[in-house]
Amino acid sequence: MKILDYRTANARDPYVLFNEGKYYTLFSLDNKLWLKVTDKLEDILEAEMHVIFTPEDEFCECLWAPELHIIDGVPYIYVTMAKEFGQPQHMFVLTTASKKIDDTYKVISYLKHENDLWAIDGTVLKLNDKLYYIYSAFGSFDGEMYQALYIDEMINPYTLKGGVKLFTKSQFDWELNGCNGKNRPYVTEGPYAIYHEGKTFIVYSASGCWTDYYCLGIMEYIGGDPLSMDSWKKYSHPILDGASGFVGPGHASFIQNDPSGVEYCAFHAYEKDSSRGEKYVLAHIYPMIWENGLPKIKY
Repeated sequence: MKILDYRTANARDPYVLFNEGKYYTLFSLDNKLWLKVTDKLEDILEAEMHVIFTPEDEFCECLWAPELHIIDGVPYIYVTMAKEFGQPQHMFVLTTASKKIDDTYKVISYLKHENDLWAIDGTVLKLNDKLYYIYSAFGSFDGEMYQALYIDEMINPYTLKGGVKLFTKSQFDWELNGCNGKNRPYVTEGPYAIYHEGKTFIVYSASGCWTDYYCLGIMEYIGGDPLSMDSWKKYSHPILDGASGFVGPGHASFIQNDPSGVEYCAFHAYEKDSSRGEKYVLAHIYPMIWENGLPKIKY
């Protein structure tokens, strides 16, 4: 089911949340954050949208990949912003004074990581009664450049503890498309935590988002220190790729608390216009089931 269309909204990096009987769809457009609020999933595409955040300081462009998390009853938005197009991007936390999800948001924190050069796509992981923050940033390994995933513990929803560790980087063939490890770093990005039968997983995007081979990979927590790569099992195959019939599907969010009992995966993919030789981005949402301990999207 299509939920965002490039003709009326920014369909990249779709984020959908269910909370207290309402579906919230968050996205960026024209350097602002917008929200749709609906009673039904099928109403998202045609729903009205309203602005909930307009930057007021020097970081006012390239708002990317916003995520909305409810932590201890308080809504927090994690978003990437830059001073201007082409400049390094950084990670920020927003919240509302009223604690209402659909109210106006303000910046409350600048999440600086260790080198603070460029970082995007932050998400919150809840594990073992602690909060962790996973995001994508540049790193050099064995003489090659990667846009890898990193993890840090959080002191609270808007403060990093420090001591960031490498979480994962591209290694399988399906994670390397469109990249060369030089001026095109190998890409892993868009992490998101999902949970099933007491187990914890991180779904992430791999390969260049500009390619038809963008896809979703998955990692499973197997015990131990969440900051250690040894505590996570990385599966050698994607859970959603071009074999699905979608072109470059990736950057997912999930609903796991729908009152119907159905779980959902939202993601974006390309739509090709063969008459113009161009491709556009649409956002979709489909039910998700679990087979052999892993999520399977029922498109």
